[in-house]
Amino acid sequence: MSNNINAASDQTVSEAARTIFHDDVPDTPEVPIDLRRNKLAFGFDSALWGIGISFMPLATVLTSLAAKLTPDKTLIGLLSLAWYVGYLLPQLFAARLLRGKARMRMYSVLPSLIARPVVLAFALWLAITRAADPTLTFWLLIGMVVVMMIFDAVTSVAWFDMMGRALSPRVRARTIAVNQFVAAVAGLGVGVLVQAGLVLAYRAKRFASFPHVADLCCGIGGDLIGLAQTIVTAVDAD
Repeated sequence: MSNNINAASDQTVSEAARTIFHDDVPDTPEVPIDLRRNKLAFGFDSALWGIGISFMPLATVLTSLAAKLTPDKTLIGLLSLAWYVGYLLPQLFAARLLRGKARMRMYSVLPSLIARPVVLAFALWLAITRAADPTLTFWLLIGMVVVMMIFDAVTSVAWFDMMGRALSPRVRARTIAVNQFVAAVAGLGVGVLVQAGLVLAYRAKRFASFPHVADLCCGIGGDLIGLAQTIVTAVDAD
């Protein structure tokens, strides 16, 4: 009985939305909603995005990187401005651009094919140059954030439009809630990994001036990764 009531409620909401926005949405063939594959696709995509962004959170990793590249507090604050304005403002124009489009997949996929490689390119720049030119690296960081956020703004508008068409309001809310929880829990694990990486980098820098370092009780050798820039003698009882 309750399932019938919920289904009727979702149908009523969908019909009301079609009535209100009739002039904005073109006539398209009716498609089944709440298909299992759609729930899994949107669920995994949402969770993986949350996990991925946990590796480069604005408040910690990116801000710390900016602080190492420049001592200017105003420029460091520019990073946050680029992140939020670059993401929120373009959505207004994206919504107008995509209004009335029957198919959204292209507008969701193509912008992401531009935004993701930009992040990878910046990571490769850091790995190769090690920020030898801090000023240039800082502005490349700002450029990376701006490009990523602008194209993600377009992607998100199209993505949520597709989600609204594929899932009923009740299932959509449940899917988002579950996957936000999964992403948050996984983000804690990512935070531990990022912290471990920062600790390894600090130890490597601290002992870089020593020609030979001994790591007593090295265990499985986690610290040896960070100390590999110098000669290391690893000792453990096992």
